[in-house]
Amino acid sequence: MNRRRRLFGKWLRVAKCVAKPREYLILTGILLLIFVTSAGGEEGSNLRLNDEKLSGLESTTIAVEERYGERFESYPVNIGVPIPAEMPVGNVWLARVGEEGVLEPVAFQIFEVLDPDWHEGSPARRPVKVIDIVFLADYDPGEEVRFRLYYGEEIDDLPEPEPERSLSIEARQGLARSIDTGPVEFQFHDKSGQLLDYKLAAAGQLVGFWSPDDPRPIHHNPDVWAPPQAWGHTSGWDIESEELAPEYAEAEGPLAWRSVRKGHITRSNETEAVVTYTAFAGLPVLLESSSLRFTRNTTVNAVRNNELVFRRGLHTHAVYIDHDGAVHTFRVFDPGNPEKCFAHIGRLRLPPDIPFVGLFHESRGYGIGMVTMEYSTHSMGGIASSAAGSAHYYYCDIKGRDDPDHDFTYFCRGVVFNTDFCYKRLTWQRHRWNTTVVPAGALYAERSAILAFEVDPDRNGEEDAFGEVERWTRLLRRPPGISIIDGIDSRQ
Repeated sequence: MNRRRRLFGKWLRVAKCVAKPREYLILTGILLLIFVTSAGGEEGSNLRLNDEKLSGLESTTIAVEERYGERFESYPVNIGVPIPAEMPVGNVWLARVGEEGVLEPVAFQIFEVLDPDWHEGSPARRPVKVIDIVFLADYDPGEEVRFRLYYGEEIDDLPEPEPERSLSIEARQGLARSIDTGPVEFQFHDKSGQLLDYKLAAAGQLVGFWSPDDPRPIHHNPDVWAPPQAWGHTSGWDIESEELAPEYAEAEGPLAWRSVRKGHITRSNETEAVVTYTAFAGLPVLLESSSLRFTRNTTVNAVRNNELVFRRGLHTHAVYIDHDGAVHTFRVFDPGNPEKCFAHIGRLRLPPDIPFVGLFHESRGYGIGMVTMEYSTHSMGGIASSAAGSAHYYYCDIKGRDDPDHDFTYFCRGVVFNTDFCYKRLTWQRHRWNTTVVPAGALYAERSAILAFEVDPDRNGEEDAFGEVERWTRLLRRPPGISIIDGIDSRQ
């Protein structure tokens, strides 16, 4: 909300306190007329790069270049921009540079999550601080677009447009959140903060792991299996437990929402995990990144990330896109024979950096998957990378014979996963797990996008039935290049 709206709200509150009802209505009308008139004139003004109104301000240019022949609409730009440490975060203004230097004001948001110097009033420990700015913009194929970020004391009189689209954010108990981007609503677990379920607007059905009486996150990991202990997952974080509570930071606004959680995974020999989510207004996407850092030498059976798990029957098919761009689908659940278990589906071992893996329901019109944006392993001596030689994505359908707790379908990336066969038929009998020692300091990191998508039942099986999934996979894996031009030196 811009400064004029805030001032208008304050005027109304003061008027309501000092005026009688009839006088209040008259005064409100006058103030509204002044507000609309002044705001309209301001929005209609055309500032230019050499405008005298900007002469007392410092500025930095942000260049965004589309390099792969794609059309981007209302796509997020998120970049850190250095400004003087003493400059208040609110004293900035952003505009798109048009033809002949005409400046078009751009709605933007500043994330204040990690660096304490971003918060007004915090002592600056260096001459320069970095603000984490986000905005939405359009780019044509091959186009380079430039934006100018101004900062200084004389910023109040510059036009501030309202965002064309906004998030709907509802904070609930604990870490529970509902983030509605427009195309999709994402909900988050109250104790762990992990992704709990999703609802595609076009389909209208909330899709999760378990039941409202026993909510469990669909985004289950990163996780570690370090025998003789059982599995430890980030979905096991619990803010109500002193031992299991992660550190938590959150930032929200009309354009974007971000959460960052950091903590040790239970039963993992003190392995440290970080999980970040970011949602943007208008996008059917939840950006996700995670890392696992082993603080001790640890014997493991498995290290995994990028697992999405659901109650059996909520998705009927799997879909993945290979490195050649080909789309593959296969069945993971048969509604006509729900007792049939597909186990380790097709014994697939898909590459760990495969562009897209997902699940969908053939008749209900919804699906969800992971777009791989970055995947890496590292440790001194390359030992972690060697241990990750077994890394692959796989699909599993589990039907517990006597234990309904073990009825679920999922896909996952095994980063260290030394087994030839995950599950055998209908039972939980595991085959030939080979242990691996992961050295202290080993780091397993990834950056992905959780993509919710619509499925047209009438087009299932057609060549371009997953055209939107293919398009989003391309856009997310090949985003525009973003750079800072003529900015101050952030190394100060």
